[in-house]
Amino acid sequence: MDAAAALRAFLTALPDMALLAGAAGAVICLALVLALALRGGGRRRLAARIEQLAGERLDADDRLADRIDAALDRRGQATAASLAGLAERIGRIDAAQANLRQIAGQITGLERLLSDKQARGAFGEARLSDLLRDALPPDAYKEQATLPNGRRVDALLLLPAPPGPIAVDSKFPLEQYRALIAAADANAERLAQRQFARDVAKHIADIAERYIVPGATADMALMFVPSEAVYAEIHGRAGAVVEEGFRRRVYLVSPTTLWATLNTARAILKDARLHAESARLQEEALGLVEDVRALADKAESAQRRLVLAEADLSSLAIAARSAERRGRGIAALDLDRPDSGLIP
Repeated sequence: MDAAAALRAFLTALPDMALLAGAAGAVICLALVLALALRGGGRRRLAARIEQLAGERLDADDRLADRIDAALDRRGQATAASLAGLAERIGRIDAAQANLRQIAGQITGLERLLSDKQARGAFGEARLSDLLRDALPPDAYKEQATLPNGRRVDALLLLPAPPGPIAVDSKFPLEQYRALIAAADANAERLAQRQFARDVAKHIADIAERYIVPGATADMALMFVPSEAVYAEIHGRAGAVVEEGFRRRVYLVSPTTLWATLNTARAILKDARLHAESARLQEEALGLVEDVRALADKAESAQRRLVLAEADLSSLAIAARSAERRGRGIAALDLDRPDSGLIP
C-alpha cells in the first residue's frame, strides 16, 4: 500500500475516527499513516498531497471566514434594527406613562373639585355653559337670568311660546351619592339610597317652586346633572323620584340628554324664525299689492287727465285755426276803398 492510497483511506475514515476518538486520536492516526507512507518510499507524493490538502484547507477557511463575516454583518444589522425598535417602544412607553400621570392628576383634581360644594356648583355651571354655547346661538339663551319672582336661575332658554322660556338649574346632589358608592354593607347602602332619593326629591321641589313662574316661564324646568354616573343612578335606583319630577314638570337631564334637548330647542327656534320671516314676507307682499293698486289708480287718473288735456288741446287747435282765418281775412281788407264796408 503506497502513501497516496493510505492517505485516501485515512481521509475516508477520518470522520468516523474523529467521532470515535476525537481530534487527538485523529492526529495520532494521521501520524501513524504518515510514518507508514514515509517508510514505503512515497515521500514526494505524500509531500505534494499534503501541500494540496493544506491549500484546500486554506481555501475552505477563507470561505468559512467570509460566511462568518456575512452572517455577523446580517446579525449586526438585525441587532441594530431591534435596538432601534426597542428604543422607539421605550419612547412610546415613556409618553404613555406621562399621559397616565397627567390623567391621574386630572382625576385627582376632579375629585377635589367634586368634593367641594361651591366648586361643584361652578363645575356644573361651566359644563352647562359649554353645552349652551356649542348648541345654541347667543340670542337663544341667557345665563344667570333673574326671573320676575327675584330668583336667579343658572340658565334660561329663550324659546317662543309655547312652550316659552325654560329654566335650567345646574346644581346636583353628590354627597349622598358618594356615600352610596362608599357603603360598606347592605344596611349602609339602603340608608344612603334613601337619603340620596330624599335629597334629589327636595332639589326637584325647590326647582319647581323657584323657577317655574306662571306667565313668565314655561310650565316646566330642567334639572341638569353634569355627571352621567349620578344621572344613571337616579334613573336606575330612584324611579319614584323621577316620577315625582314628571309630576312637578321638572325633568332631569344629563350632558347627553341635554345636548339632544338643546338641538330640539334649536329646531324649534329655527321653525319659529322661519314662521316669523314668512309672516313678514307675507305682510310685505300685501303692502306691495297695495302699492301697485295705488299706482294703478294714479295711472288711470293721469290717463283721464291726458284725455281731457287732449280734448282741450284739440279745442285750442280749432280756435287757433279759426283765429288764423279771421286774421287773414282782416289782413286782406282794403281800408282805402269806399266800398270796403268799413266806412259808412
